[in-house]
Amino acid sequence: MHFPTLRARTRDREDNLVVAMANHNNHSNSVTSVHQQQQPQYVALEPPRRWHIRVMQKLERWIFLYNLTTGLYTLDWWERCIFNALFFIFFVVAGYNSSYYLQRIGVRFFAWARYGDSGGVAR
Repeated sequence: MHFPTLRARTRDREDNLVVAMANHNNHSNSVTSVHQQQQPQYVALEPPRRWHIRVMQKLERWIFLYNLTTGLYTLDWWERCIFNALFFIFFVVAGYNSSYYLQRIGVRFFAWARYGDSGGVAR
């Protein structure tokens, strides 16, 4: 079974709309009976996409790009889960250690900026 792409479906809708408008304009000037007059074929527009659908599509795209750039698309689902769990644990530990040591470095820097080389005694 063949499924047309979104671009092809949009192009078909635009073509149908142009044909319908041309048919409507051609028949509006002539006097015809009610039974012979063609009704314009209006194309149903797509409903507006909701914000949560756009967010989910953006999230799916990020996950797809993550899988593509790291090569995870070649793995089975359970191998991908193991890799992602290890990756997540690594970043949690790295983030915790970075925040701990950056806090200590920041405290020392602000003490140096405030008191200078006097060893913590106000001048």
